Amino acid sequence: MRRFALIVGCVFVVGFCGCGEVVVKQTVESAQFGPHGGPIVALPAEAGFIEVVSEPVGKEGSAVIAVYFLDKALTAAMPSPPTTAKVMIETPDKPEPIELELTAEAAKGVAGETRLASKPGPFQFDQLIGNVETTVAGSPFKAAFRATR
Repeated sequence: MRRFALIVGCVFVVGFCGCGEVVVKQTVESAQFGPHGGPIVALPAEAGFIEVVSEPVGKEGSAVIAVYFLDKALTAAMPSPPTTAKVMIETPDKPEPIELELTAEAAKGVAGETRLASKPGPFQFDQLIGNVETTVAGSPFKAAFRATR
């Protein structure tokens, strides 16, 4: 966990240097998974985490891409979570990433009230690769994620 905190700290230093627009970028590729089984991405200023998941729905192969906004302990909803998010997901059968606008769609379980989800599509994957974008405390935030199971 210390190593993760050090990496996140370095990302923030790099993200806050430079031009006027602050967009923090980071890539997560590790065994860091949230309570729903998806990769987690640390938010700036220790605000919490975003967890990105593929959740099966209906017919075989159909799923939604959802994000949950979690507190620092990964056990509850983060205070004042973002209300919008966008995910660019890479798929094994398309050369270009698919851009998904996510809308509020609460669910049961940990931080279910913060859940934002896409419309159902062919999104059942063994690995999640892409980017998530949102606004945190009034500042744009973008992070890459890459996690395999």
